[in-house]
Amino acid sequence: MVDRPDDELADAVAYVCGDAAEIREALEPATEPLDRLLEAVRAGEGVATALNDLHVALQAAGDALGVHGRNRSAASGLRLAGVVASRPRDTLLICPTGRCSRYDRPDPVAPAPSCAIDGLALRQTLL
Repeated sequence: MVDRPDDELADAVAYVCGDAAEIREALEPATEPLDRLLEAVRAGEGVATALNDLHVALQAAGDALGVHGRNRSAASGLRLAGVVASRPRDTLLICPTGRCSRYDRPDPVAPAPSCAIDGLALRQTLL
């Protein structure tokens, strides 16, 4: 298992949060790796092992990128010279528990989106 920085783990959890239904469908009927990760996030436990297990399961199910391959720096260890990965400086909706890096822009007429893992509304923050 590759040791990953906390920000890469948070990005991977954000990917799972945003695409949990599609991930579950891709893994059917063997959804245990997804279920273990979701439980670890809900319990506030470490997620590195569960994310790695989910990554391997997704690749075995035919998703070549898995969980970690969606982030160029996670997939290759490379960053483009002069480019700094950062979140936008704005009013954003973020993970209600701070366990992932998911964010969304507020919509003044729609309710805040919910976390796909625990159902809590994303919380607003000023960055």
